[in-house]
Amino acid sequence: MPAPFTPPPFLALEYQLDYHFTHNPSYPVVLHPSTDGTHVVYTYSDLVPRVHKVAHYIRDQMENSGHCSASPPIIAILCQMDSFTTFLLIMGILRAGMTVFPISPRFSLTVVAHLIDSVKPSQILVNGNSYPFVLEALKLLKDKHVPGLLQAPASDFLFSECNGRADFPQHTRDINDTAFIVHSSSSSALFPKTINRSAYFMLKDAEIIDYAYELVVGKIFGLQGLELFHTSGLMFLSWMPRSGFIMAMLNPKDKSSVSPPSPNTIYNGFVQTKPSFAWVSPALIETWAFDSEERTIDLLKPMNGVITGGRRLNAGVGVALAKKGVRINTLYGSTENGIVGIISENTGDDWEYFCAPPIPELKFTSRPDGLYTLKVLSTENRDIFMKHPIKENHYIVVGRIGDQIMLSSGQMASSSNLSVFLKITPSAKQVNPVPIEEMLCRILKLESALLFGQSRKHLGVLVQPCETAGLNVEQVRTAIQHINPKLSLHSRISEQLILLAQPTKPILQSPKGMPRRALALKDYENEIHCLYLEKYPVA
Repeated sequence: MPAPFTPPPFLALEYQLDYHFTHNPSYPVVLHPSTDGTHVVYTYSDLVPRVHKVAHYIRDQMENSGHCSASPPIIAILCQMDSFTTFLLIMGILRAGMTVFPISPRFSLTVVAHLIDSVKPSQILVNGNSYPFVLEALKLLKDKHVPGLLQAPASDFLFSECNGRADFPQHTRDINDTAFIVHSSSSSALFPKTINRSAYFMLKDAEIIDYAYELVVGKIFGLQGLELFHTSGLMFLSWMPRSGFIMAMLNPKDKSSVSPPSPNTIYNGFVQTKPSFAWVSPALIETWAFDSEERTIDLLKPMNGVITGGRRLNAGVGVALAKKGVRINTLYGSTENGIVGIISENTGDDWEYFCAPPIPELKFTSRPDGLYTLKVLSTENRDIFMKHPIKENHYIVVGRIGDQIMLSSGQMASSSNLSVFLKITPSAKQVNPVPIEEMLCRILKLESALLFGQSRKHLGVLVQPCETAGLNVEQVRTAIQHINPKLSLHSRISEQLILLAQPTKPILQSPKGMPRRALALKDYENEIHCLYLEKYPVA
């Protein structure tokens, strides 16, 4: 059993760690497997001095560089390293009173250059793996603002014996000033958005953990797959000091821990640490399940909750796991709004729904079609939600406002037998193409399917098979014949309007593995136009 835990007062995240250093010094924070099969456990008395060590390091490096153009300075992190080390860097930068901006190492040179140009950080923290990449990105800036580069502290420096002191002086950054800059995953746009977040925002967002269906103090959370450049990753960092759960992570001294770790590395990490809860991305669940459903169930079923989100989990996978007793807990959040969904009880067959706490900051508004939009405080949200027919405060994301297709008849593409297919009012017509596309993907095992037909009389579909699967138009036509009877007349896909994505021009994907709808349809604009001229010359 861990030592008693005293929750912190309303302090900035980095000062909550200082509080725990004084009031909960022997309480465990992080554990990871060692090479000898045992566990290495870091308490607050182990962890906080290392955070202060990073703060000293960053300040000294900044002073030596003489390259500081903002107050407080913005420090971007673009390193290829494990998540535990990244956690220490983020907390150390915050403790030094600076603004931290974690950047995904998966982004292209063009995207990284765009983010640097937009945010204009004072320095970029790099390591040996990322240094050449960042140099190439900076070349794209030409005569624009070019930040300095700081070498990230080495693993030996961070994880060597520490003096046990937490002696970095207090900073002067206000709790309402920007502490974090986060970027979106660019799921629906070529370039990701950036959002400034204050320490106050992060603290208020962390309150969502208080609504968890059970106390999580002392529980192990499997965070081996955590990515700290995403909202979901930062969510756990803000929850942890407030709620007292213990973060199970990968061994920072093991090269296989460098982000992104392989599915097998994360799997073994779960086996070794036996978490009560775990964060598992939809892509990872699908990878494991497609490889071995039985092995995946054996791993996940003993857990109190398998927390997932960021995009929709493959329905076939979710249904199969839920039927076998895996407690899937879908969370919902966004870069703009933070985390909205809570850790809820086992939802069983309703695993696709997230539970939103009944608090005044969240306002779901009914639309004429029976669906809902969301405002968090005064911030609009472009997602569309469907409410659970029985369970209060339970919603499912059914798409985005901009994804709906308006036909030339003025009707919206939708499914017909909605009470069965989408479980909402049969008269509703404004439904996104997403559920129809998902049906096609399940039947044909496609990587992507995108409906098209804006301002046309007929709907068509652009499909991209998985790399290992062959596909022809006749197979797609057969699948369309199978699903069309389930759709309203105006939502049925024309069997004449089928496009196969070209191998030389694949459908653009976001880092989450979702098709970039607008960009992909723009890429195929000419082919779509020619197909309509050929099949419906007077349409």
